[in-house]
Amino acid sequence: MARIEVPRSDWPAVLDIRFTIPLIIFAIPALAFLVPLTLIHSQRLGASPSRTLWNGVAVAYLIGVAAVAFFPFQVNIGEYANQGPWWSIINPWPIVTIDIRTFLLNILMTAPLGFLLPMLTRVNTFGRVVLAGALFSLGIEITQIWFGVFGATRTADVNDLIANTLGAAIGFAVFALVSPQREIRRLFPEPVLQR
Repeated sequence: MARIEVPRSDWPAVLDIRFTIPLIIFAIPALAFLVPLTLIHSQRLGASPSRTLWNGVAVAYLIGVAAVAFFPFQVNIGEYANQGPWWSIINPWPIVTIDIRTFLLNILMTAPLGFLLPMLTRVNTFGRVVLAGALFSLGIEITQIWFGVFGATRTADVNDLIANTLGAAIGFAVFALVSPQREIRRLFPEPVLQR
């Protein structure tokens, strides 16, 4: 069976779409709904007030990461879409192409992850936190590639992966310095997010 392919230049104008979903459309409803829901759920499970509070902080943090990593979300379809191959939105070159400001901001973005993980979950050793930070960052970068394939203007960068993993490691180091294990385990004898 023969396939008919319409050249891009002959597409109807209606298929050429460009719009932006602003951060506020995502962040405010997510915070207004998910944080209170988390607090209520934690209380119903019998979590202590400190556990309940930290659960809310963790959810607010994850919403913040999603907001920074994916918004404003730009949709570009048709003539507005990236005309290059999908892999053109990936920067695979470490360090050589580094942007210091972005690198430092990525470290700051994931340092709280490295702090929260050992306090709230069973991911409580340096190696586990670093691995979790790397996987968390890889998930963000893969999502940005996926969004890019479908017209968003985000790119994936190996330097972001390095910075985010480093941020998680630094967050764990801060946790280890300021939190004697006995005191933390007294406050949080069981992982907060698993209750």
